[in-house]
Amino acid sequence: DGDIITYQAQLLDSSATTVLDSASGITQGNGAITSFSPTLAMTNNEWYSWRTRAFDGAEFSNWMNVSRFYLDTLILANQPPDPPTLLTPLNNDSMITLQISLAINSSFDAEGDDLSYDFAIYSDASHTTLVASVEGFAFGQQGGNITWQIPITLASGGQYFWSARAYDGENYSDWSQFFTLWVFDFSVDAGQTSPTSLAPIPGAILNQSQPNLIVSNVPNIGGNNQYYFEVSRDSDFVDRVASGPIEEGLSGSTTWEVSSPLSNGVEYFWRTRANNSPYSETSSFTIDANIYIAPNPYRPSSGHSDLTVYNMELDGTLTITTVTNEIVRILNGNASGRVIWDGRNENGEKLASDVYLCYYKGNGQSDKFKFVVIR
Repeated sequence: DGDIITYQAQLLDSSATTVLDSASGITQGNGAITSFSPTLAMTNNEWYSWRTRAFDGAEFSNWMNVSRFYLDTLILANQPPDPPTLLTPLNNDSMITLQISLAINSSFDAEGDDLSYDFAIYSDASHTTLVASVEGFAFGQQGGNITWQIPITLASGGQYFWSARAYDGENYSDWSQFFTLWVFDFSVDAGQTSPTSLAPIPGAILNQSQPNLIVSNVPNIGGNNQYYFEVSRDSDFVDRVASGPIEEGLSGSTTWEVSSPLSNGVEYFWRTRANNSPYSETSSFTIDANIYIAPNPYRPSSGHSDLTVYNMELDGTLTITTVTNEIVRILNGNASGRVIWDGRNENGEKLASDVYLCYYKGNGQSDKFKFVVIR
């Protein structure tokens, strides 16, 4: 009919069910192309859909078939390399030397550019006090592990924080997540004795996933002692959990509660040393830690407030039900091995006096027990 044509256009989500942006009265372009620029700030690396239809002033045409597109504003740009993977020292490791080397796994770069690496090590957890660093290290090395020898001697007893990043000549990767390490000079004083393991006794079976380790104190030589505990699955202490410095106890012994939950059914080896003393003899124990709630019975009228679930694994789940198997609450494990519960159900209501059933599922472990509320 020779009518003037305008257009309506819509930007939709990836499933084409939700209109994200729309415009009407779009003037027909010169030639065969009419364009529409959405005002919505779209998200990179997301799928979108769009459609349009014509209007002659009286009636709309049918919508065109929906078309989908993927937004990637970096597709033609040089993308930064991936952050390198930190290898050694392991996170929270204790190094019995003041000359330290840092090792990483080389990064992946989408364009295959030659990479170099920056290392940095700090003496504070906020990463403001730089101890040593290097830039542009190991340029062009392809694949494998990369090791940088820190060019200074670190301070004995110090805690340090280190990271690394990659550079492709144009873009830096993010810094890798920081690792923590302790550094000690354990040269042994002549005549200094070793701590003696007091508890647990060798070969003990323990019902706590984070047991207390206790040693006798050694004589002080040149000031108060600090103690360094190590726990490992292997007697060579290759894969170990270390305490860092523990101040000497005042009652003739020093105690450390293992800082992270240990695995059920595993034999562990442990040892301790003090400032400039040899290691204690290696001892061992096995974890057989059942899941339990305390206090049990739970008596709010007697002053009980929160409850604690002990020995839960990080990926463990405790389901609490009535005796007729109606779910009351589901609790998930955490890194501490202890979960605090307010004694309320999933709706935030206080539990009534009753007997409840508790079902635990963890990494290869399951358990069932009863829990009682008395109001």
